[in-house]
Amino acid sequence: MKLKPLIALTAGAALLFAGCGTGGEPAATGEPSGDATTNGPTQGTAALTIAKPDGAITTESHNPYLGDSSASKYAYGKVLFETLALVNPTGDLGTTPWLAESVEWNDDYTELTVVPRKGVKWSDGTDFTGDDIIFSFDMLLNGKLNDTSALNYTGATVDGDRITLKFANSKYTAQARVLHHPMVPKHIWENIADPNTDPLTGEGMAVGTGPTCCPTGPPSPSP
Repeated sequence: MKLKPLIALTAGAALLFAGCGTGGEPAATGEPSGDATTNGPTQGTAALTIAKPDGAITTESHNPYLGDSSASKYAYGKVLFETLALVNPTGDLGTTPWLAESVEWNDDYTELTVVPRKGVKWSDGTDFTGDDIIFSFDMLLNGKLNDTSALNYTGATVDGDRITLKFANSKYTAQARVLHHPMVPKHIWENIADPNTDPLTGEGMAVGTGPTCCPTGPPSPSP
């Protein structure tokens, strides 16, 4: 995947994205869209325009873990790097499994058992697997990635296709923080020296499971 570099943004600028999925109606199945459930890019493209938010973009970066990156400020990181599930922040905290086929908490919410969704591929064509889930969390365990969400993750166990993620304290009130932790590809990120700062602007670095594949700068103003 070839990324076009982001350019300096002004107050009236917008950010455009070329979608890797179809340009039709959203999937009605509740499953990941675009490349996430296909064997590669599908026919058709769509563009998403996001207006510039208040505040300066201090980091030109596609890194989903950086709060001041363009990926975070413009929120396109959320449709590039998907999560295990989506949690409704209101009402009964309803949970919709996403990159996981199922999610299940133990009684005291210190363990989360997930089953990776089958048939999901990263945007470079590599299969999404349980190894990617464990790796995305293990970066917190070994200190390679700062635990800015205070997840207090302690490790994972595997039983067949079931992965149990363990935490030092109850996550009953922090279910969304756990389930919304961005999933990243192990085969790319295991070679990143510092995931806290790498901007992922190099060729083939911004690889995700979501429908957005090509972050670009704003269009030129009309004459």
